[in-house]
Amino acid sequence: MRRTQRLSQFIYEWDQEEAPQHKITNAILDLISDAGFVRQNIATLSHENHLLSFGLVHKPHDFNYVLPVLLWYHNKELRIKKRGQAKWQSIADGLLDFKEVKTCSKKNAPLYVQWLNQEIETLMENSPGRFCCMFDATLRNNNWSQLANNGILQRETPFGDQCLFDVSRLDTVRLNYSDDVPYYDILVDGRYKANFQQGLFKERDGVYYSVGGKPDTLTGLGAKMIKALFPSKLIAKQRLLEIIIMGIGDGAHKDSVAELIHQLRDGNITFKKSVRYPYPMHLLKAVRKYWISMEGGEEETLRLEEEEIAVIGSIGKWP
Repeated sequence: MRRTQRLSQFIYEWDQEEAPQHKITNAILDLISDAGFVRQNIATLSHENHLLSFGLVHKPHDFNYVLPVLLWYHNKELRIKKRGQAKWQSIADGLLDFKEVKTCSKKNAPLYVQWLNQEIETLMENSPGRFCCMFDATLRNNNWSQLANNGILQRETPFGDQCLFDVSRLDTVRLNYSDDVPYYDILVDGRYKANFQQGLFKERDGVYYSVGGKPDTLTGLGAKMIKALFPSKLIAKQRLLEIIIMGIGDGAHKDSVAELIHQLRDGNITFKKSVRYPYPMHLLKAVRKYWISMEGGEEETLRLEEEEIAVIGSIGKWP
């Protein structure tokens, strides 16, 4: 499919006589998500904001090199730009085009931070309104010291001396889903009760925590079920997403940004409930998926024979 320039989805062939409806449905939803379709709530939530998500996509076969990628959502349109490419593209076109991209060492933070800084500066010069740029906390492991726990300054952006734009129009948000996020309990009437409650919570130091809805994988799980009595069932709490907002906004403004991030976790059309990261950050995984395919990464994508997979759908044009 990569040679025909078509977005595509595959699933394993099923053994049962009846097709697994949920797998087919999710495959189709994944496909149209890659094509740029979003839930209606995304368009409503972000009509006054420019949403940016930055990430590093590991190069196929070589985890020492990465491709800096920036996603931009505004006016109901999602666009993508990769380092080395001159123009913004729709997400559907961008997932299939890796010509002229420039990778860099994952430890060379000054290089890709400079590229990101220049791209944001250009966007802000040509587009009015506020911008919200989201980062994964794992970037701190690649020598971006301003995103480390001991390097974050909530009144400043993480760009340091390289900042070239009007910071009053930009909110930068570090999202952390790793093991150093604290354990939590949600109290009901001031007491702990087993529950699947969700919501957005704020610490006194200005750090926010987002607890999303009960995921599809926990459907049918009762709040009071314990592993000792149901050893064969997956029993887990919703995972906690830590949100740290950097910028010069006041407390009320940062509260509104945190609420936006919390609601954007429901932006993935493939799932009924909250996903790990807010829209459009979760689409960085799709970038890596298609890049591996373009590079012919057989050992990473599994060597699937035609009789072992079923083509669910594709979007694009034959050459």
